[in-house]
Amino acid sequence: MRLQIVSLVAAAFMTAGCMGGTTAPSATRAVPVSAPLGSNGGVVTMMNQQRSSVGLPPVSRSQQLDRVALTHAHDQMQGGFFGHRGSNGSNVHARITAVGYNACLSAENIAMGQTSEAAVMGDWMASSGHRANILHPRAEQFGFARAGDHWVMVLARPC
Repeated sequence: MRLQIVSLVAAAFMTAGCMGGTTAPSATRAVPVSAPLGSNGGVVTMMNQQRSSVGLPPVSRSQQLDRVALTHAHDQMQGGFFGHRGSNGSNVHARITAVGYNACLSAENIAMGQTSEAAVMGDWMASSGHRANILHPRAEQFGFARAGDHWVMVLARPC
């Protein structure tokens, strides 16, 4: 049985003056995800395939954002919850700032229950809010992590 993404909120948090009125492209279908499974490196390929399909530049992986994603995935798993707000009340922008990353754009996708990178990326691309984050034209970097069956992707653009 295919597990659904419970989160309907995949909102981007923006700091004042950095974003303007730019919105993500509204393509009608996702490019099929095809990347090696079992390795977190495959998600870079999947992300950039999706972005390239709508004429967007690639994003790069950030170790700082990987840490943010992993911390939130573990927090959810250990706390037995599923949500964008951390157990300490933090939001994604606060978690990014806490690792010393100065972000002008921050967004977070979360999922629970998928068994592979391809499955979680497929579900995110089928969800308009999650898709908008992945295809945000101003996103430049991302982090990605899994803890148990909790998946977290953090996207950002440094100031």
